[in-house]
Amino acid sequence: MIVLMEIDAKDYGFDTSSLDFVSNPYPVYEKMRAGPPLVWCDELSMWLVSRHSCANDLLRSQKLGRVFAERQPLGEWEVFNWLNTESLLDSEPPSHTRMRRSLAPIFSRGGVGRMEEMVKGACEGLIGDIEAKITKFGSFDLVKDFAEPLPVHVICELLGIPRQDWDRTRDWSLAMVNLYEYVRTDAENVQGLGGARDFAALISNLASDRRTSAQDDVVSVLIANPEGIESERELIANCVLLFNGGTGATINALGNGVTELLSRGDQLNLYLSDPMAYTDTAVEEFLRFEAPLQLFERTVLEDVTLWDRSLAKGSKVGLLFGSANRDSEIFDDANGFDISRTRNQHLTFSAGTHFCLGAPLARLEIQTALPMLFNKFPALRLSGDPVPQNTFVVRGYSSVPVTA
Repeated sequence: MIVLMEIDAKDYGFDTSSLDFVSNPYPVYEKMRAGPPLVWCDELSMWLVSRHSCANDLLRSQKLGRVFAERQPLGEWEVFNWLNTESLLDSEPPSHTRMRRSLAPIFSRGGVGRMEEMVKGACEGLIGDIEAKITKFGSFDLVKDFAEPLPVHVICELLGIPRQDWDRTRDWSLAMVNLYEYVRTDAENVQGLGGARDFAALISNLASDRRTSAQDDVVSVLIANPEGIESERELIANCVLLFNGGTGATINALGNGVTELLSRGDQLNLYLSDPMAYTDTAVEEFLRFEAPLQLFERTVLEDVTLWDRSLAKGSKVGLLFGSANRDSEIFDDANGFDISRTRNQHLTFSAGTHFCLGAPLARLEIQTALPMLFNKFPALRLSGDPVPQNTFVVRGYSSVPVTA
């Protein structure tokens, strides 16, 4: 479809192929928020929404939903396609309601409460490994040695993935998640598709084992509830979703947030003055300030008029969480990093029907990890330049060298 518009997102500087934009999209977001509520983006073939109030409205609107656009060619992308179309994330009621009802108890207050000791134990183990690394090398990597393995360990335990498969499962997930970026190389496509196939095969084999020998894990729980998860593909797709979603937000929110804290002496000193008083608000500021997921797609389910624009059924709308979370109409000193911020209505975990099911676990992990890290290493500081992932949709660091 050709859309003729007077203004395009590129006119504001929006360009996901530009390293300058990807490195710091916030000045562009600010310009976009001062413009119309909907801006066409020819690069992504979708409408973009930058304001918090507008994004919040569209997350809750029943006229928009999640409809995954299958990638081509179908043969090459087959497994990746059904890992999305059969999942909770890319479904709408009634199938979404059915699957969510089956998965929700795992992440309820009681369910997450039972994970507290597991999360604490994972943190203790990683901190012990870090102590040994500091003794040997004098430094460690905040992302690779702490922020990344923590949620991987927790989700692998929940799913029942054998310990010997944790590292390769993480690698498959990272490669697969990269397929959601709009700018990719052929090599990244090959790696991501291979990761999707291997990940699906591992969960399939795990499910086969659990059907004859149930364990205390999520796969066994889902198999025991066929009314909620109706098919093999739904089972596999939702386990992969739980892993990808359950690791990505925590890895990047924790990595981004601690890096920001270490870069701002006033905020670091404030946190160290009373970690227990500031942990909860610091975690919410981590989630707001550098949203791990910058853009969340929605699809128009029926012809609709939004802010005087007529959008046809099937039109794509991209909600810019990174922009919404810096909206000065909602947040005081929106571009400031303030771990004492109490009014923090960020959209990092979405809203409405597709509010992130794993948000309580992600919060628990970061709320547990942050004080434990600084209790053990109160002199933690950067020892080199953080290395960004240089991806747009997912925002984070691939490496952050630190010393204590």
